[in-house]
Amino acid sequence: MISILYVDDEPGLLEIGKIFLEMNDDFSVDTAGSAEQALQKLTDQRYDIVISDYQMPGTDGIGLLKAIRGWSDSLPFILFTGRGREEVAIEALNNGADFYLQKGGAPEAQFTELAHKVRQAVLRRRAETKFSRIFNHASDPIFIHDMEGRIIEANQRALDVFGYSHDEMIGMDVRSIHPEGDRHLSEEAFRRIGGNEQIIFEIRCIDREGQTFPAEISASRFDLGGRQVIQGVVHDLSERLESEQTYREIFNATGEAILVADPETGEYIDANRSAREMFGMGEGRIHNLRLGDLSTGTPPYDREGVIGLAERAHEKGPQVVVWHVRQRDGTPFWIEATFREAKLNGKRRVLFVARDISDRLRADRAMRLVQYGVEQGRDIACWLDSTGRIVYINEAAFRLLRYSREELLGMHIWDIDPEFTPEEWGRHLASIQKGGSIAVDSSFRTRHGLMIPMEITCTHTSFEGEEGCFCFARDVTELKESEIRLVQVNKKLNLLSSVTRHDILNTLTVLHGYLEIIEDETEEPAILNYLKKSEEAAGAIRNQIEFTRTYQDLGVHAPVWQGLRPLLTRLRTDGVALQVECGGVEVYADPLLRKVFENLMDNSIRHGGHVTEVRVGCRDEEGTLILTWEDNGTGIPPAEKERIFARGYGRNTGLGLYLAREVLGITGCGIIEEGEEGQGARFVISVPAGRHRRVREQNPRPGSGDPLTPLSGPHR
Repeated sequence: MISILYVDDEPGLLEIGKIFLEMNDDFSVDTAGSAEQALQKLTDQRYDIVISDYQMPGTDGIGLLKAIRGWSDSLPFILFTGRGREEVAIEALNNGADFYLQKGGAPEAQFTELAHKVRQAVLRRRAETKFSRIFNHASDPIFIHDMEGRIIEANQRALDVFGYSHDEMIGMDVRSIHPEGDRHLSEEAFRRIGGNEQIIFEIRCIDREGQTFPAEISASRFDLGGRQVIQGVVHDLSERLESEQTYREIFNATGEAILVADPETGEYIDANRSAREMFGMGEGRIHNLRLGDLSTGTPPYDREGVIGLAERAHEKGPQVVVWHVRQRDGTPFWIEATFREAKLNGKRRVLFVARDISDRLRADRAMRLVQYGVEQGRDIACWLDSTGRIVYINEAAFRLLRYSREELLGMHIWDIDPEFTPEEWGRHLASIQKGGSIAVDSSFRTRHGLMIPMEITCTHTSFEGEEGCFCFARDVTELKESEIRLVQVNKKLNLLSSVTRHDILNTLTVLHGYLEIIEDETEEPAILNYLKKSEEAAGAIRNQIEFTRTYQDLGVHAPVWQGLRPLLTRLRTDGVALQVECGGVEVYADPLLRKVFENLMDNSIRHGGHVTEVRVGCRDEEGTLILTWEDNGTGIPPAEKERIFARGYGRNTGLGLYLAREVLGITGCGIIEEGEEGQGARFVISVPAGRHRRVREQNPRPGSGDPLTPLSGPHR
């Protein structure tokens, strides 16, 4: 659509002109009764062309044209007037009017001519605008010069590259942008362009400062305003030449071997550094080789095979094959080779790109061995996607669960493990993603409904962009049966220990009775001394027997989650102030954990000298819970820090701290003493990740700290 502003002080002419012009479907006409009204409309709206009468009250048509040209050289303007004076026409054209058209004659004919001029002016201006935009925004310098070489126009890029102003450039001889030594090339180009419409040639250019650069010039001859001119586009070749050098450096630096062959003669004509190293060739050896010379020679890996690949690359495109080749010394190896045809410097060539895959083939074989081992192993191995669906499972599952591969693939984990509900799977997946892996005890259901106890280990991983879990499941039926038998044996041993302990204590009671009778019957100092020592020995035996009663269940019962605050606050302190800073912390330990803290308190009271305060603190160090037990007693000498955990060491039973370490060790916990003598004892208990968690206390005490989200434990 062409939008037209038609200006005339005659309303009748405006109306009839609008009617005739809009008979053209792509014309839209707006009218103005004066130059002043036209200028206001031009301020408010965009038009593609202005048609104006010459003689009007106030500002005439020439005045309107000058006002428009004051701010736009590109808006087309037609002076359409009844005044036929030649000087008006000349003045209009000199001030930038596109056409001067005289009114008069039949309306249809004159407005048809006017419409033709409108279309011609608009299209020409649009073409000029497009050309000007391209010309002035081109990335390469562009010159327009006459057939003698005088520059009549140059774009901004030309001014920037050569360092001249526009006024300096206009009128220059185009030959002056080339150094003296290349002027003969410029003259030759002038002779060639005289008989051709377009030529391309390479030549050096020189800027105002005397700096030269290689260039490719595309020169074309065309008609401009009735005279022949030449347009020259200058393309700087510096980057291309640098690119060619860079290409050669990349060609030699790339890790893949590249050889270039002439398909007509079958000779190798180039090879990069990687190819020379791969095939053991020196710098000058490549030109003595032909297609097939680097193959092992055993069909299909022979000369005929290579030539066939080169021919297929020519006919069907790149050919990718695994090929058996040899080095110059005869050492064979495997490569992955790509044969493709290419044009290099205008000539047909065969590119032979090779990658040594000997290591990959060995790795593939190792992977097949691993896969075979997984398939043939006794443990179930399976891949679960993020939804819990089984996407891979090995042969052991078929043997154990009695399902076919087709039945298992596509099942979800809860289809064979009833304890794994979809919700439970989501919680475990979150734990795996956070911690990397989990180990759980569960049971798998066979096709016939038999439940088999399993020990399952799952690791979070990603394969080819798909996240999931790779799990191993081991049948622990025999282990569980052994555990049951062990529990039964322990019960029998405990029963035997209980009976034996009862009998020994009864015998000790009898012994104490006789010792008291003897003591009453004699006043002999020596005998009384012996009696005292006998009573002390019997008392020690009784204490040790009573101690075994306390620890007879060590390791018999399964570990459980136990809150530290309830355990600690129930300790007997004998007046010692106990401060607990472990609010909401639970540990997974043997049920005898309470005895650990009882022994620590007994140690502080019995051996600390003047202990009046014990402080228990908890902190997290990279997933490990560090529990500290500190008193304000005399402390422990450096030489005894480890000996106090030895069996039988101490002034009482000698078993308290020894068994404390044993209780903690059942679930992988440890205990050491690292206080300073004279400043109190400091016992440090470390609880590994997965064996501690924080929970929200029902009635947290002041100072217990903010409860945290529970951490996953080692069992469900």
